[in-house]
Amino acid sequence: MAGTLKETLNKGCPRFVARFNVPNRFLLPGRAYLHQAGLQEAFGSQDPVGEAGRHFLDVLGIMNRGEIGKRYDFILATIYGDIEHRKSIDCFGFTCLYPWPGNPDISPWVCKNGVFVLDKVTTCGDSMIVLGQEEAHRRACGDIVAYLCNPPKIEVEGREKIEDITLSL
Repeated sequence: MAGTLKETLNKGCPRFVARFNVPNRFLLPGRAYLHQAGLQEAFGSQDPVGEAGRHFLDVLGIMNRGEIGKRYDFILATIYGDIEHRKSIDCFGFTCLYPWPGNPDISPWVCKNGVFVLDKVTTCGDSMIVLGQEEAHRRACGDIVAYLCNPPKIEVEGREKIEDITLSL
């Protein structure tokens, strides 16, 4: 049962409902967290999780065909519906991982309804919590394959665990 806003903030649990893992070589590898904010408004009420996963794969395909796919070793992302009900993805591209685990350079950008917005970056506190936990986990893994195939345990509000979904072509 969810508590008050103050209790939730004090607990520090982000409000994600699923995590998409894309560890394959055919797309830019990465991981995306699906936030409950605006989920049904942007992705529909029938199967918002499935629709968000398909949208993420579509966006990864666009990235893979362009410069972004060549520039980054992997991405972390958060997916949500913004205040205007647009399908939104906050992306964080990682480079300079080697020698492993390195101290990577991270470049942020935003995608709204499949359009990349490179000059306006936004994200939220829940995303920052997950990004920090992901980076600590990445540094503890032996290599990038182990990292991408074994996501970290993330505590989320109102759930025993986050739903893991592996996406592939």
